[in-house]
Amino acid sequence: MALATLAELKTELSIGTTAEDTRLTGYLASATAIAEQLARRPLEREVDRIEYPYEPRAADCWPSYVDLALRPIESVAAVKVLTTPGTDAEFTAADALTEVEDYLVDAVMGSLHHVWTTWPASRRMIQVTYTAGYVDPATVAATAAWAADTVYAAGDLVTSGGAVYAALQGHTAATANEPPTGTHWAFVNEAPADLQHGVMQHAVRLWTTRGTGGAREIDLGQGGGTISFTEAKPHPALVAAVEGLPGRWRL
Repeated sequence: MALATLAELKTELSIGTTAEDTRLTGYLASATAIAEQLARRPLEREVDRIEYPYEPRAADCWPSYVDLALRPIESVAAVKVLTTPGTDAEFTAADALTEVEDYLVDAVMGSLHHVWTTWPASRRMIQVTYTAGYVDPATVAATAAWAADTVYAAGDLVTSGGAVYAALQGHTAATANEPPTGTHWAFVNEAPADLQHGVMQHAVRLWTTRGTGGAREIDLGQGGGTISFTEAKPHPALVAAVEGLPGRWRL
């Protein structure tokens, strides 16, 4: 997966054959990995990710929120809390909290806010199963439009009204449950256009400097100075896109 498409990269480079597809796909993956390094968090969409968040705090400080590693949050499948640190089996047996009644989701910041109390302060006392991150543009391009009378399974993706949605439960499509009906569909976050552009521009740099062996500069010798390969650094468009991601200030 990558946060820009091979077709767009080939168009940018005016490449009309498939001979370099493997190399170009690798460059897109590398550029996406660099974007995640700059963001210091995963960016690509992950379904049913399981985390055990906790907020270390001083004895006199009891925040009512916990941060998740991946954002923006698309949907939360389950939040479970134990009274003491527990095993996966103990979490499986525990009852799930109820959204709105027990906790609120800040999708942009990737936080869960407890409504009436504070979260436990120890590890493995909270288990969250959720889906979050940016869907890659290749998946968006391959996603079919929502259609009435179609049987959808939980997790199926559709497009509707220019947006992408994921089915929250299995059902037969009808007008009453057409996206964005909340009980049946969750809005899927597409990678921002500037992030896609930045990933592609860095992949172009990797292609342009493919013969330098990764060198940042070449010494011309005999007093001729050096030629600097600034392309070895993250492309400015990629840096700017990552810095502009919503919710980045909490990193």
